[in-house]
Amino acid sequence: MKSRILTLTLIPVVTIFAFGIMLASQEAYGLSALVIEAHGKAAYKKGGVGGFLPIQEKVTRLESSDVIFTGPKSRVKLQVEGKTVASGALDPSQSTIEISHQAKVSLTTLFTDLSTGNESVTVDLAQGSIIANVRKIDPNSERFEVETPTAVAAVRGTSFQVGVQWVSPTQSKSSIQVTHGRVSILDRQSRRRLRDLEDGDSLDLEPGGGMSFQQGSAPGGGTQGGGAAAGGGSALGSGRPGAAQGGGGILGGGDGGGGGETLSAPGDENDEGDDTGGQ
Repeated sequence: MKSRILTLTLIPVVTIFAFGIMLASQEAYGLSALVIEAHGKAAYKKGGVGGFLPIQEKVTRLESSDVIFTGPKSRVKLQVEGKTVASGALDPSQSTIEISHQAKVSLTTLFTDLSTGNESVTVDLAQGSIIANVRKIDPNSERFEVETPTAVAAVRGTSFQVGVQWVSPTQSKSSIQVTHGRVSILDRQSRRRLRDLEDGDSLDLEPGGGMSFQQGSAPGGGTQGGGAAAGGGSALGSGRPGAAQGGGGILGGGDGGGGGETLSAPGDENDEGDDTGGQ
């Protein structure tokens, strides 16, 4: 009798608990980022672990915690498969992220709130450079951020470029160039606002905390991707000091420790490459 009473008591408790889990899982769901362009040799690690998986144009869909690696003469462009808004003269209908050669990029956060439809995207750039062309977002309720080892670029709906260059095994330089819109630059550790950048502004964050600001100088490449993928300029570091620049490019992450991941690339092994190499 006691056993039956206990069982009857537990049934509604378990039912309520399971229903609560179901509701919690429906509060947010993960987005994906579709590879819409891929040139050269590129791969990713699912959840940042395990072996390299090939990246295939218009086939590969990446999710939160996936890590992308590009070799020399390589470039990858992602489209966040989330909310679609009306596009303008300078604003896309969906956000895209173009990753340069010899880069390591983690998709830290990709999710949307089901109750509001608001999206949160966080990209961690450990090495190389990216161009982000972000759809119009509501900065009060949505987030699109690019993190470097020292800074966070918090977006308000814009096109901008971010680069990380390792100047020593333990020190990196972060660079941000805004093509269109507005970006707030925050200290990564304290989240303290360092500066706001607008159309044409650029900012270099030097090792040791120094900042170099340039106002109103429109960066090359713009939303077309030439700047990030082609190399050159303060925002476009090509990796750690001592890293191999040819065939077996060292694509290690932001820990500054050297070594890192290796991804072999096609073509001339002594060529750093550009964005046109490929299969």
